[in-house]
Amino acid sequence: MNISEVQPADLEPLSRLYQQLIPNDVSLEKMKKIFERNRDNKNHIVLAAKEQGTLVGSLLASITEMFFGQCRSFMVIEDFVVDESRRGKGIGKALMKEAERIAAQRDVSYIMLITDSIREDSCRFYHGIGYQSEGYCAFKKHLG
Repeated sequence: MNISEVQPADLEPLSRLYQQLIPNDVSLEKMKKIFERNRDNKNHIVLAAKEQGTLVGSLLASITEMFFGQCRSFMVIEDFVVDESRRGKGIGKALMKEAERIAAQRDVSYIMLITDSIREDSCRFYHGIGYQSEGYCAFKKHLG
């Protein structure tokens, strides 16, 4: 498996993968515009997990700068999906590990994400890799 940042050629397979997350109408043209607009934005990260060149998972990470305390930043994970046929094979853990590596490299103080509480498998997964909920279905993992 290879994890890297999403490239323009990945957008069409990514749009299909997102259908497994939340079935929706996808505008490939809008995806391309957002990709181009954020191409040089170091705080907008879209990771792709590929097996033999096939996109099997992805996540979007956004880094936000804080103005208080130590003025460290935090990362928000969104649009995290692994192909249904490949779940339970370490792809999700590998994607999160790469996001955490990037976060640590950029001195991010914590990572947070939100999932629906009815997604029991997702909740178990996040708890299993060290994320904690605090009364809501929100998860935070403090880094260093």
